[in-house]
Amino acid sequence: MSLARTILRIAAVQAITGNTLAGDAVFDSDIDPIDQRVSSVDEPRPLIVIYTDDDQSTPTGFADFLQGGQVELVIEVVYAGRTTVSLDPDGPDGPETAEIIEISGRDAANEILLDLIERQAIRALTMGGGTWSQIWRLVASNCARRLSRRGASAEQGNRFAIRQVVLTLEPLVDPVPGQPLKEGSAWDRALSLMSESQFGRIADVLREDAEGDPITEWRRFAGQLGVNLETISGIGLGPVGADDPVPLEEAEFEDDDRDDP
Repeated sequence: MSLARTILRIAAVQAITGNTLAGDAVFDSDIDPIDQRVSSVDEPRPLIVIYTDDDQSTPTGFADFLQGGQVELVIEVVYAGRTTVSLDPDGPDGPETAEIIEISGRDAANEILLDLIERQAIRALTMGGGTWSQIWRLVASNCARRLSRRGASAEQGNRFAIRQVVLTLEPLVDPVPGQPLKEGSAWDRALSLMSESQFGRIADVLREDAEGDPITEWRRFAGQLGVNLETISGIGLGPVGADDPVPLEEAEFEDDDRDDP
């Protein structure tokens, strides 16, 4: 499901950007805690960070390692900014100041803001008419669970105006490589739409990886089942010896001068 996870995250960021009160302050997979991300923001404002978290399934064989299961798409919203505070106004070398991150507290106005942004973000994904919303819905396939909870400071555990929305998705199964994507399929449509965007090069790489090098049908079938080639050959679904038959390219016939009996 690694292919689905990548597209879900990219499509969510693009679909939500510009469609909530956070405007263009939407970030993809920021590795810093959100209360550190706001250190670069001068005025308090809402920010959104989107990432894919837990990805879990219950494999029954090797073929299931990247297939099926569920993936968590996390949307974090925070209202915060950067401010300067006085440490020692009467210091020996003059007033000492420091910049700190100030995340708004839990009040009614902030709760309303977070509620609105959460609603706008979900609406952009599930009802948006843009290309990225279409791609997201194609790949997301189904949402098994939605959780909305308050976030906390990474350092002190204090509760602030942070909202964390976790969507547990059951996305499309990654295509089995070895053949071109079927024209008109969900994967083909999603990558075709993506190729027309600023992520066109990434779409080409993802399609190339999804299709892989051409292989025979029986080898592709072995990959789908997650078994070795000898097993497929042994049960009669492949050639004897687990090697592809060599196609006949040329044949020579010699004249037989013997008389017919």
